[in-house]
Amino acid sequence: MQSTLPRIDIEKSYVEERKQLLADAGSKLGYKAGISTSLLSTLISIDIIPFKTDEVNLYKQSKVKTGMWSGTKAWLTWMVCNFLGASLFVFSGIHFGFHDTIFMDVLAFTTGISIIIWLCCVNSLRGHGHRTNFQWKQDWISNYHGLMPDHVLHKAIQIRDAHKDHNPSEPVYFGVDALVAVNENKIRPEPDPFLVVKNNKGEEYYIEQWDEKDLPRIIK
Repeated sequence: MQSTLPRIDIEKSYVEERKQLLADAGSKLGYKAGISTSLLSTLISIDIIPFKTDEVNLYKQSKVKTGMWSGTKAWLTWMVCNFLGASLFVFSGIHFGFHDTIFMDVLAFTTGISIIIWLCCVNSLRGHGHRTNFQWKQDWISNYHGLMPDHVLHKAIQIRDAHKDHNPSEPVYFGVDALVAVNENKIRPEPDPFLVVKNNKGEEYYIEQWDEKDLPRIIK
């Protein structure tokens, strides 16, 4: 799956601008300690452009859903079945010409019972039971047990090696931000996770996205 999310608008000249800034700081200010290489400049230097964070956040928000309580589903199911049953009963009476008092008494009785049961079920079923919520969960790449395509793994290794060359004293971390379906104590991963890279300075970038359903299952 090729993600359609837009990537940040930045040119490779950004790296050259930082080098020029370092040169100007040395010649005009006497500052020779150097400028720390940002994570973004490392990414750009190896032709890896992250997704726009704002667009990723909008996409993620569109996938967050709060499921309906199982009790509410049961209540709605009962209401629909009751309505269909009552409609069938009335239609049958009209179709076969049951207009006598007994038919009307039965109809009134069943309607009354249905209303009573409905009132009892409103408070006992609605908002109770269990439900499935869809939410995003980010974890270290070492804790991710889903499938990852080769090109995503290659990019992660490429970023790690380049950042180690540019900034050996600063660690870089990789994570996977995935949509999960949470049902009580059960967590089920959903398609389309993101590869995330970050450092200790607050920089965080979404590098790639993939669909696990498109990947062949490898038997180990």
